[in-house]
Amino acid sequence: METRLRWLLIEGGLPRPEVQISLSDADDFFVGRADLYYPTARLVVEYDGATHRDRLVEDNRRQNLLINAGFRLLRFTAADIHQRPEVVVAQVRHALLAPKTLKQTRLKAVLDPKPWKGMGAGALRERATSPV
Repeated sequence: METRLRWLLIEGGLPRPEVQISLSDADDFFVGRADLYYPTARLVVEYDGATHRDRLVEDNRRQNLLINAGFRLLRFTAADIHQRPEVVVAQVRHALLAPKTLKQTRLKAVLDPKPWKGMGAGALRERATSPV
């Protein structure tokens, strides 16, 4: 089914993704293997098949490692591919075309004090940079 997802993206006019690529963090620590990967956007595209439920804990841990290493991740199922192929292509296209815009939006959400009414900018910065 990963092949079908790859074919769907290519047929949808998107660039060919790399397949089964090992990914590492900044310290060269292995964080996971991507089903499909677009390196210029640091975008991992995963197909969650029937065995995904059996591996849910491992997949969630791997997903956390990938995200913390600065990769972006989209997950799709057989239902997505068969019932909503246009949505799959549109979501991947959006992620490929707007990586900088998405990053700026996330940064603004973290730095904008409005969502945390009553909290000063200094407290926000301290909270954002303090270790977890």
